[in-house]
Amino acid sequence: MYSAFALALLPAMTGAQGNPPAKAPAKKTDTTAVQHDMAGVKHDMAGMKHDMADMQGAMSGWKELESFHALLQMVWHPVGTGDFKPAREHGGHLLDAALAWSNSKGSAACDNAALRKGVPELIAGARAFADALNGGGSDDTMYGTLKRTHDAFEAIAEPCLKAGEKGMKMDTPKKP
Repeated sequence: MYSAFALALLPAMTGAQGNPPAKAPAKKTDTTAVQHDMAGVKHDMAGMKHDMADMQGAMSGWKELESFHALLQMVWHPVGTGDFKPAREHGGHLLDAALAWSNSKGSAACDNAALRKGVPELIAGARAFADALNGGGSDDTMYGTLKRTHDAFEAIAEPCLKAGEKGMKMDTPKKP
C-alpha cells in the first residue's frame, strides 16, 4: 500500500510534473479606433474650471511646446491644493522638456525673437526646480521654483496660443 502511494507521489517529489501550464496569450487591444469626445467635459484643474470644448483646437501646433505645457500642467496645478506628489514624481522631466522645446523650431507665428528672449528664464526656472527636486527641497522651495517656471512659460507662450486659449491667464495656485 505504501509503495503505491509513494509511486503516485514520485513525480511531484522529483519535480517531474510533465508539461508546465501554458501561459495565457497576451491580450491585444486595437487602440486605433478609440476616440474620446471631450466636448462638454468640464475639467477642474485645482479650481481652474476649464471648459474642454473651449480648449479643443487651442494648441499651438508646436509639439515640444505642447509637451512642455502638458507636463507643466501636470506638476503645477496640484500644488494649489497642497499636493506636491505629482511635482515630485514627474517634475524631473521638466528641465528636459524645456531644453527640448528650446532646441526645436516652431512656426513663424510662435517661434520669434520675443519667445526666444524669454526662453533662458524658463530654462533657469526649470533648472532651479530640478535642483530643488534632486536635493530633496522643501515644499516652499518646490513651490517657488515651479512658480518661476510657470510664470516664465506664460510670459513667452501666450502669443503662440490660438484664439480659443489666447489671453486666458492661468490663475496662480495659492501657496498651501
